[in-house]
Amino acid sequence: GGLIQAQIKERGFKGSSGQHLLIDLSKSPSARQKYILLVGLGDYRRFNGRTVCGLTFLILETASKLKVQKLTLPVFPGRQSEG
Repeated sequence: GGLIQAQIKERGFKGSSGQHLLIDLSKSPSARQKYILLVGLGDYRRFNGRTVCGLTFLILETASKLKVQKLTLPVFPGRQSEG
């Protein structure tokens, strides 16, 4: 693993609902982006519209604070984050 995997392990990111991890890549000369925000979705059986609203708010609030100009939201249907 690289920098992202090391940060996940070091900071104990498990993907639990509400858990998030902001990784600053701005000092990495090879990075194409400045930041990566990982957001835990929790147990897929409890994933619902409320979860989507909460994570969308978190993502947009974080992007606004960081004054980002571009935002990518990858969504992988059918994937589970725990279990």
